[in-house]
Amino acid sequence: MRDGAFAKREVSFCFGRIGVSSVTTSGALLFDEALATEEAAARAAHLLTHVAEGLRVEPNEETDESCEVITERALAAEAAALALEIELRRAFGVNADAARVRYTFERDFWAAPNDARVGLVLDYLRAHPDGAPGIDALASGYARRCRAARDASAPR
Repeated sequence: MRDGAFAKREVSFCFGRIGVSSVTTSGALLFDEALATEEAAARAAHLLTHVAEGLRVEPNEETDESCEVITERALAAEAAALALEIELRRAFGVNADAARVRYTFERDFWAAPNDARVGLVLDYLRAHPDGAPGIDALASGYARRCRAARDASAPR
């Protein structure tokens, strides 16, 4: 397990009405209660990847990484986790056209060669920094969190 915002934390599952199922920095998985079991299971695998591997978007005081580098690394982790989710959706029999969450790139994902799929998702996330159907504002949100943390730690 890598160090990160979620590393070595307990995990809890919370269900309710939520637009995009997500994970908090304290390790709470927030699920849309309307997801079918198979769709929720695939999403849980995606979110648990972030818990297990950590997803750091705040600058590390020991390095001088830019927020752009940190955001890009977080987007790459998101792309890999989304690819896993989409693969599990198919394995669990989720009909992409009837799913509660519909990823507009899912058809392209399956049409792409296996070794290009994560890259396709990453390109999609970069092209939609402020979100898209089923996708939160990941790129802009991670960059904003990084800048806010950097500003908060700057000497005054």
